[in-house]
Amino acid sequence: FQVWMNEDQDKVQIAAEMYALRMVNDAAIRCMQRECKTPSAKQLIKQCVLLTQYADMERHLGTLMAHGVFSHQDAMMLRQNLNALSAELATKSLSICESFGIPDALLAPIAMDWIEYNKWDNQGEIVQQHPLKP
Repeated sequence: FQVWMNEDQDKVQIAAEMYALRMVNDAAIRCMQRECKTPSAKQLIKQCVLLTQYADMERHLGTLMAHGVFSHQDAMMLRQNLNALSAELATKSLSICESFGIPDALLAPIAMDWIEYNKWDNQGEIVQQHPLKP
């Protein structure tokens, strides 16, 4: 108990999270191979999965570097790859979001027109949608 809870808790939690991320990524790849019918759809899903993997690695970069899994050079390459892939997917981001088919009624008001939404102090969307009752 002493070792588990007080000495190695962070290592156990990170190992568990990494295992879960691996399982999710493997499932996403299997699903992509099974469900994507066109090469373009398969490529887009691959890019989205890769972007989440890059983001997961970046979130844990300190730990990965501290344990010698990543070098300084690896960290720089990760940032470059993350930026390049983000820029590439940015041009497709609206189409990707629209492909989920979420009805406008379920989206927050800021999602419809964020420029118009932020023209004045609207006290936050929660207050507009769910006003406080006296």
